[in-house]
Amino acid sequence: MIRPLGLMDLPMLARLQSEGVPLDPKRSLIQPQDPLRAALRAPLAFTCPSAHTYIARADVEPGRDLGFVQLRCRPHDPRLADVAFIAPALGRSPAATELWTQLLTAACLDAGQWGIERIFASLPAESQDAIPFLNAGFIIFAREDILFHREAAPPAGNPPALRPQRDQDGWALQRLYGALLPMGVKQVEGAWARNNNGRSGGLEWEIAGAEGYVLEQAGEILGHAQLVRGRLGYWLELALHPEAAARAQTLVDASLLLLARWPRRPVYCPVRTYQGFLKPALLARGFVEFDRRELAVFSTLGRVYVPASAHAARVEPRAEVSVTPTVLPHA
Repeated sequence: MIRPLGLMDLPMLARLQSEGVPLDPKRSLIQPQDPLRAALRAPLAFTCPSAHTYIARADVEPGRDLGFVQLRCRPHDPRLADVAFIAPALGRSPAATELWTQLLTAACLDAGQWGIERIFASLPAESQDAIPFLNAGFIIFAREDILFHREAAPPAGNPPALRPQRDQDGWALQRLYGALLPMGVKQVEGAWARNNNGRSGGLEWEIAGAEGYVLEQAGEILGHAQLVRGRLGYWLELALHPEAAARAQTLVDASLLLLARWPRRPVYCPVRTYQGFLKPALLARGFVEFDRRELAVFSTLGRVYVPASAHAARVEPRAEVSVTPTVLPHA
């Protein structure tokens, strides 16, 4: 049986979270929050709960722990959520693949009743973890490499300064992301918009301390950098107009100069396939490849068209899952 988390399930959640897999590197690398803490804080959100947790328990063995999945809403837009955590890990049980599929199917069904329209997941590339997501109806829409620097130092020389992002930059940033994002990504994530505070193309954040900057030339915005401070490190997101690819090193160096104002901590920088021209500039400053991810989405309103992917061949036959929606309180 799969149902929303209740107060009596909190001990189970505490036990199982050590056996699970975090699926949101943006949070888990620089500002981790365990599923139990997220569940306890969820009712404090002003609108719908900030986290939705669903548990699975065996009907034939009451009290037996099976697994859970947790979705976390994006604070700037509660219609969007991420699969933040799922347990147990696939390697811990031969039945875990089917359990993941059932948990994800139930969570996506219930999420639509909360007004959540799209659910995102960041999956390890070329891993079996993607199979239950694909079986549950998720679609892979992009890939990204996460680069890492243990303690990024300020670059030598004097790179051109980035100026702070302003409210009136909205239209220029809209054009920048419109030129950068492939059509499939635009359909899934949309382009930059004022109502998400400058966060787009994967720049959705709930962590306090995000700062936006732009690379400008002759009044035209060529690049965008977002710097986010976490207690364990920093997350650096970069966007550069394809026709300004020659300015990649400038954007990277200027961003590192801004990070140098803060205490030395690890820096993580995701680079999606369609902006791969940024990768050499990061490697030149001592970044190394840390992880490769596949980005997936589930639409609760209908299908989102994304060009066919080779990942489709990895889908296994899907077992039928019967889930009865419930109105038990979420935590």
